[in-house]
Amino acid sequence: MASPRPSTWATTAADAGTLNGQAFSAVENWAGNAGVDTFTLGHNVTGTVSGGAGNDLFNVNASITTTALSGGADDDSFVIANGAVLTGSLTGDAGSDTLNLSASATATDVALTASAADGYSGSATGIVTFTTIDVLMG
Repeated sequence: MASPRPSTWATTAADAGTLNGQAFSAVENWAGNAGVDTFTLGHNVTGTVSGGAGNDLFNVNASITTTALSGGADDDSFVIANGAVLTGSLTGDAGSDTLNLSASATATDVALTASAADGYSGSATGIVTFTTIDVLMG
């Protein structure tokens, strides 16, 4: 059985964007498939952005508001651009998940509030809360 093809999502306006080059609008919840999903986020998504299974990449390129970014199964990466603020929660879920804050040009504060077998929980400069993150880069 072939694995699902990779999906590339990008915002173009609030609740609007492209999925593999096809435009859409007025979509509040974005859900990836079992393959590798890449989300490039520079506008608000009212609901949730979920990667599903597969090694997913979330690029937060501007300050956005969303209910949640959720990695799903497998190894996911969340990359926050310099100066970007994520209002909403960020969840790595299963797998080895990375929160990459290395683009920040200023000091980044991270507060860890809990740890478990599936990763850390806490908050960081520019991010309201995160859970089940295994690797922090800054």
